Amino acid sequence: MLVTNLTDSPNAVTALVCAFFIPHALASVYFMIRTLEKRLQPIILTINFIVTALFVFLVPLSQSWMIVVLLHGGLGLALGLLFPLLLAMVVQVSNKELKNSAMGFYQSFYAIGIMLGPLFAGAIAEKTNVANAFYFCGTLAIICAIVVYKVKLYVSYPK
Repeated sequence: MLVTNLTDSPNAVTALVCAFFIPHALASVYFMIRTLEKRLQPIILTINFIVTALFVFLVPLSQSWMIVVLLHGGLGLALGLLFPLLLAMVVQVSNKELKNSAMGFYQSFYAIGIMLGPLFAGAIAEKTNVANAFYFCGTLAIICAIVVYKVKLYVSYPK
């Protein structure tokens, strides 16, 4: 499944980017105006990893351009809730002196993922097909959900 197989629109990529990043940005803003109770954090993470996996698994199965756009919107929303929450949790578990270092550490690993993720997905797509790249990413999201659920990410927070 490629975007070009579902639509002839010259604005297809722009539409997908907007469908992803607008909900992503709005979800991120949510955490600027609302504080989430620490006990809810692992629950929200688990749910969003599962939602992410579901949407990623559905993308290669989609036969409609509009469905792909809606799935990208759902992915943007789920990941927009995940990433700020993960950063907040990294800061929460850090003592006062290491908060900035902890943020930098998180951002470094985030950047590694931004770089290596497309490389791995591209290699999978090249060796097999594009759908398998989506299935690999969805499987990683399921693994993350299981890890969060099992570990529950309950940590002691410094005062």
